[in-house]
Amino acid sequence: MYNGFIEGFGCEMRAVDQSYYKEYLGWCRWLYGGNNFKAFQLVYPSTEGIWPWEAAASEWFRARQPLLDQPAG
Repeated sequence: MYNGFIEGFGCEMRAVDQSYYKEYLGWCRWLYGGNNFKAFQLVYPSTEGIWPWEAAASEWFRARQPLLDQPAG
C-alpha cells in the first residue's frame, strides 16, 4: 500500500504481466527494443473506497482500470 499519490486514498503498485505489454506499453517496447523491462500499474480505489476487484465495484470502474498483474486469458 502506498500513500501520497491520491490525497486521502492509498494505492497499490502491481507488476504488469508481460502478456499486456503489446497492448498497453507499445512505446516502452519500442524504447527498450522488446519486453526486457519491468512495468508497474498504480491501482487505486474509487472515491467510495472500493477497489476494482471488489464485488461492489461498478462495471464502469472495472472497465477503466483493468488489472494487469495476471496473465491475459
